[in-house]
Amino acid sequence: MPAGIAYALDRPDVLAPELAIILGLGLFGLVFAMNSALHSYLILAYTDRERVALDVGFYYMANAGGRLLGTLLSGLAYQSQGIAGWPAGGSAACGPQLAAGRSDCRETASRLRRRRQRRYRRR
Repeated sequence: MPAGIAYALDRPDVLAPELAIILGLGLFGLVFAMNSALHSYLILAYTDRERVALDVGFYYMANAGGRLLGTLLSGLAYQSQGIAGWPAGGSAACGPQLAAGRSDCRETASRLRRRRQRRYRRR
């Protein structure tokens, strides 16, 4: 899905960037919700009756810990490398370039930033 969003953002003549983000995140949210429901079901289906609270608590604690660590590492990457070093922004900015065999990610991120600024000036 991130590759699809990156592809759509790189081709604004095919799909408006705002629509690409909204549709991409909507699809991601749908898949995430289905995956989360399946995991919750599996935790309850495969746990012993005596250990339900412990297993569910551990599952949610591990989930929260992973999200916290991911948020902190993502912020650190963004602070140190800018948009090209940030995982989601790097994918959106550099994905099409890397797929084409080019490695000018910082230039691509700058180009996207300038394009966005020009678009907002026209409004």
